[in-house]
Amino acid sequence: MKKDLIFGEKTYIFNFSWSKSKAFNQKGDLVLVSYQKAFNFKKDIRVYKDESKSEEIFRITARNMLDFGSIYDIIESKNSSIIGCLKRKRSGWLGKESWDILNAKGEIVGIVTEDSLAMAILRRLFIGLIPQTFRISSEQKEVAVYKRIFNPFHNKMVLEFLNKRGKSLDKRVIIATAMLITAIESRD
Repeated sequence: MKKDLIFGEKTYIFNFSWSKSKAFNQKGDLVLVSYQKAFNFKKDIRVYKDESKSEEIFRITARNMLDFGSIYDIIESKNSSIIGCLKRKRSGWLGKESWDILNAKGEIVGIVTEDSLAMAILRRLFIGLIPQTFRISSEQKEVAVYKRIFNPFHNKMVLEFLNKRGKSLDKRVIIATAMLITAIESRD
């Protein structure tokens, strides 16, 4: 059986710019590309199999124009069904960032949290000098870690799956979470 090149990986490396993000597997193969619509009041990210944009895999759209407390729908492109949602939470500008991961029914199935409050405060004060780490948990288990690799000239983040996700968390939703955080953090 052939391994799924897009969703069969354990580690993904994201290189990103203001409107575009590329995801590579450990071997360096391009597996996903996302584009963010420019000058759009509501966040709209399209994720494709490759740079030709011939096959859209899923999209991420904001329900609201305001970013804080917004809910982002992750929509499978083939049948336009919601496969999950992300709800952003943060306690003020200096606070630790966190997200609820929701299933299609709106039930919380996972959480994403920045590693610590102290580090979050230092990151906000020394913008860009201290790399971010987000931990993704589901069913009381840490299932993935999403880390920014410090480099002042090149934006790079790594998503690593640690354990099995259980039945409640779709791997596409975890990848979409990483892509959304990438898009938001590259802008902030």
